[in-house]
Order: sequence, then structure tokens, then C-alpha cells
Amino acid sequence: MCGICGFYNLNGQTAQVAAIKQMCEVIKHRGPDDEGTYVDGSFGMGMRRLSIIDLDTGHQPISNENATVWTILNGEIYNYVELMELLKERGHIFKTKSDTEVLVHLYEEYQDEFVKHLRGMFSLAIWDTKKRELILARDPLGIKQIYFYRDAKIFIFGSEIKCILKILEGSKKINPEALNHYLSFLYFPDDLTIFDGINKLKPGHLLKITADAAISSEYWNLNNLQQSNIGFMEAQDEFLRLMNESMKLHLRSDVPLGIFLSGGIDSSIITALASKLTNKPLNTFTIGYNKEGSFYDEREYARIVARLFNTNHQEFLVNPDIEEAIFKMIGYFDEPFANSSAIPNYYISKAMREKVKVALSGLGGDEIAGGYERYAGMKLLSNFNKLPSFLKNIVQHSLKLLPDSKKGNYFADRCKRFAQAANLSPRETYYSLIASSNDNRKKLILSNSSAYQNSYDLFINIINNAKQSDILREMTYFDIVSYMTNDLLVLTDRTSMANSLEVRVPFLDHKLVEFMFQLPYEYKIKGMQKKYILKKVFRNVLPGRILFRKKQGFSTPLSVWLRKDLQSFAQNIFLKERVESTGVLNYNGIHLLLSEHLARKANHQGILFALMTFIIWHEMYLQGKGNNCSKC
Repeated sequence: MCGICGFYNLNGQTAQVAAIKQMCEVIKHRGPDDEGTYVDGSFGMGMRRLSIIDLDTGHQPISNENATVWTILNGEIYNYVELMELLKERGHIFKTKSDTEVLVHLYEEYQDEFVKHLRGMFSLAIWDTKKRELILARDPLGIKQIYFYRDAKIFIFGSEIKCILKILEGSKKINPEALNHYLSFLYFPDDLTIFDGINKLKPGHLLKITADAAISSEYWNLNNLQQSNIGFMEAQDEFLRLMNESMKLHLRSDVPLGIFLSGGIDSSIITALASKLTNKPLNTFTIGYNKEGSFYDEREYARIVARLFNTNHQEFLVNPDIEEAIFKMIGYFDEPFANSSAIPNYYISKAMREKVKVALSGLGGDEIAGGYERYAGMKLLSNFNKLPSFLKNIVQHSLKLLPDSKKGNYFADRCKRFAQAANLSPRETYYSLIASSNDNRKKLILSNSSAYQNSYDLFINIINNAKQSDILREMTYFDIVSYMTNDLLVLTDRTSMANSLEVRVPFLDHKLVEFMFQLPYEYKIKGMQKKYILKKVFRNVLPGRILFRKKQGFSTPLSVWLRKDLQSFAQNIFLKERVESTGVLNYNGIHLLLSEHLARKANHQGILFALMTFIIWHEMYLQGKGNNCSKC
């Protein structure tokens, strides 16, 4: 795991090592163990290394035998052992035992097709000295990010946006399209970032850059996969085989590993399988909250699993200074962020890093196995819509009047979304369940109503690209390629790498994801029971209290914080002069949101947090006020 960066002077100007080193310095947290640079005329690249594989000789950048191909890698190539054996049989000579060196020899052997042979999480750069061509590639699921900027003079890339900002000259501007969709989805979808001109390379894509052109191509996508006709018993066996195969690959490491253990079904499965595949006690970690966060405290369930598999289990009680945490996170994200679970993720990563260097996570289990409440909600809505109109109207009216929970749970908010979604088409229904605010509300938030765009169109474009036969498969596709990729995986990368901790996600081995995506949907959701196939496979391994408990998710009591400890902080951020200084937000619309939330008329925690972090980000990055946190 590393941070990578570089630039290509398209005007032929010589690249300077000092500039590469400056880019590397701002991502030192990603790789405190080593630094490497390489310059070839107008091209230069660098990396910061977190040593996980081949601790002694895995220095980057690394070249092939005659130094005509150079590469840097952020992430892990899990099948590097098998690939190395194949390449040695074909006459390639290796000087290290690292997974990174596999890349240059694969490229020699297969050219642009090299990326199709990889199993792992990665963003990488390859420089071909003969062709004077740069190749960037990102793993199929987008576990590792890579950002880039291109104009007539220069192409710049990096694992984090701050690398690009270190080189980029001129004023930084907001991408209005990105801001618009951020207010809808609470993350930056597709290839967008908050900065105009800076983009993400899409998952499963390869980008080739020469002095004359930049050509992007897709090498992997789920949208060519249709439902299989595999039997349920056979599906269970194949899932377990692929899951075990993925676990074995993800356990490859030359340093100690740990597991994020929440006590939910996904992290418990990871713990169960890892305990069978290792001969040493596992290190497991979980967090808990004080009284106001008791609803989100899962330590009781994590202890059950830890005792069952005899792990070295450690618990951490989180009572974060939210103001300080928000400023820190914006500095690591370089963008506004709306998922408050970044805060506990940051703190548990920090605590884990004191004990281990690599952590396994259950992220991805919900997406591939049908674990979200809204999946079951879609099925429930189809039955609700069959009721007589008068009865539906009574239920809808009653649900809309529910006050928000004092404890911070999502019951009332989900009921209201359910009521609003009734009578809509299946696609409109799913959009209403995932959008943070309706279109009229978003128009009130933006100071210039002409800047408003309907995010439903972007949603439909992604759904259409899924090329699937029904809404259940379409919504799974959307959550994998949009929500998971642009929210959960970005969050995981930033919060872990901020603490120099590598996080691996065994559920997201692309072969396993392909298999699960093709399963009949009733194998994932049976009636209203979610993750049906996972529960069947592990019914004799995990206790019922773990398999059948209600999903909570690794989240925070943000709605409660906003009404109590965080209230004065939020009100200070939403002062009229601070809101209007952004030039894009409307004070009255935001004040109405905050008032409704404080009065428990609605739960606006997501959009309020998104707006808070946007205002702070704007002050830090565009207004040049730096970190104005009074406690930092």
C-alpha cells in the first residue's frame, strides 16, 4: 500500500525531481516507510511506501530488466505469486519478491491487456520509455482511487487530490455539476470531484496518455453479466469456495494483520474464515460509544464472535472531539464529505495502527449479498401499493407525522421515505430512497436556482448502463458502482491511510463479485430476510444472535450530536455570513433544514453534515483561511 503521484509535461519541459518530492511529501501519511522518484525527460513520478510485501527489496519505482518500462503501485496484487511463476516460465527475470515488479513484466508480455490478469486492489502507473506513453489503471471495483488533471501543457495524477493541487497553478474553482450531485447523493458520483478540471479515473478503466492525446478504455464491468440458472445448493458451495479463495489471497502479508469486527454478519464471516486459514490467534478490534451513542454500540456482539474464535480482541471507546475530527478529515479527503462514519473509522484505524499494519474489513457484503434495508423495503413497497387507496392514504399520512427518534435510530426517517416513495415507478422509488433531499429542497439550498440540476438523470444513466432485466438487479448495480465506489471505498481509503493502515476487503475480489451479481435475487433476499445465502452457508458456523440480528451499520449518533453537543458548532458554521461567503448556498434554505432537524420534525443529519463540511472546505481550500478549528 502506498501513495503514488506524477506528472507529464506535454509541452516537453523537463520534469524536476524537486516537484515530485513535494507531491510525495503531502501524502507521506500513506507511506511513511520509504520514498522513491523517477524522472525521464518531461515525465516524472514518485511514491510513498507502506511496506507490506517484500519488506527488504520492494522499493519503488521499479523497472523491467532493461529499464524500458517503469511502474509505481498503490495497493496490492493478491495473485502476484502465481503471476510471478507464470512470468518466470516465460523467461522474465525478477530482482525482487514484490507484487509491484509483476506489473512491468506483465506489461511486457501482454501490453494493454496486462491489467486483465490482476486480482487485487490497485491504482497504478506504467511509463513506457520507448513509446513515451503513460498508462494509469484502477482496479475493477475502484477500491483504490486515482485522480488526474489535464490541460494543454501538463497531465498530473495522484492517489489524493492534494498531490495535484501541489503542482496545479491558477485559482481553484468549484465544479457546479459535482456540487449539485453531492447535495443529492451525499458523495461525488461518476468521475466527478468538487474541483473543476480534476477527475477520478473510473473503476475498471485504463487511461493512456501521450503528448498528443489521452484515451480512456474500460476493461471490466458488471453490465455484461446476466442472471445465472445455478441451483441454490450449488450456489452455496461455489460462494464458499470463492470466499475461501479470496480470503487466502487477502491474508498474504509479511506484517501482522487485524480485523475490523463489528459483530455484524460480514465482519463475523471474515473472522470465522480467517481463523480457519491461520495458525495464530487473530487480532480483532471494535469500538463503542458513550451513552448518547448506545444505539450504535455493537461491542456486545463483537465479543460473542471474538470468544467463539478465540481472538485477541480489543475494544476502543470513542468520544471524539467532532470539531477537531471534521477539520482533520477535510484535510485528508481534500473535499467535503457527508458520511459521518468517517469519524469512528478514523479513530479505530488510529488505534489499530498501534497494533497492526494491515486490517481486513467486511465492506462489500451488503452490496453483493443484498444487505440493505432499502432492498427489503422495495419488496415491501410493491405489496403496499396493492392496498386500497383510502387505506394507503391513512398510512402515508400517519407515517409522515412521526417525530424523529431521540436516540438517533433511522426508524422514523425510513418510514417517511417509505411513505413518500409509494405510488412511484420502481426506478423513481429507489431514487427517492437513496436521494438525500427532494428536488424542491435542493433548489432552496442553492443560492442560484439556475445552477440546480436534476440528479435523477445521472441516476437513470447509471441504471441504464447496468443493462439488467429488473429493478432489483439495477439497484444492486447502482450501489456497487456508485454508492460503494464513491462513498464507502473513498472513506475507507482516506481514514485508514491517514493512519498508515492498509485495509483489505475480501468480499470485493472481482471474481466473487461477478459470481454473486449473477445469482437469482431470491438467493439473496428470501421474503424479507436479507443476505439469505450467507446465512445459509454459515448457519452452522455463526450463532443465530449474529446471523439474524438487525443491521445497524458502522455509523455515528450524528442526529443526536447535532441536537446536543454539536448544536452550537453547527449553528456557528451556518451563520449567514459564512453561508453566503461560499457564493453558492442559500442561508434561508439551510436555516429551515436546521430548524426542522432541531425540532425533530425530520432527520436531516446527512444533508446538514454535507453542508457543514462544504462550508469548512470552502473556507480552507478556496478562501485560503486554512484550518480555523479552535481546538486543532
